[in-house]
Amino acid sequence: MVKKNFLYWFDSFLDMAYKIIEVFCQLLLVAMVLVISYAVFGRFVLNRTPAWAEESAIFCMVWLSFISSALAVRDGTHIRITIANYFLPTKITTAMQLSSYLMILVIGVLFIIAGMQLYELFLPTVLGVLRISAKWMALVIPVSGVAHILMVFALFRRGLR
Repeated sequence: MVKKNFLYWFDSFLDMAYKIIEVFCQLLLVAMVLVISYAVFGRFVLNRTPAWAEESAIFCMVWLSFISSALAVRDGTHIRITIANYFLPTKITTAMQLSSYLMILVIGVLFIIAGMQLYELFLPTVLGVLRISAKWMALVIPVSGVAHILMVFALFRRGLR
């Protein structure tokens, strides 16, 4: 009974984490589109491009690309070569698929370790025009590592695809 309650809680937690990551990515995408639209409007209508627009859009794009790739892990929608599935036995393709997700798990751990080191390295650095600490840009790596690990667990709980 305790194990069943824990697994129900764990699955609920993973689903909630997926939703939070998904909404966060949607907000980043909207922010990036708005910033770029304003920059284009400023350049061609106002004849004055805001200096902060490019750096803000890059900031959003970096966070979006790192974090959204975790969503693709859980959904099994990462780009992969599937031609081997037609020629190799099912057991081998399943083993290859399992090993690729285990590698994502290991890379997630490495992201956390190396990302925290990079975070500490970037503490004194400031992003030029935005005037915010570069630690916020470096923080995406360990956060992405945690997101990837959670989504690999979610994928295993839901079954490989």
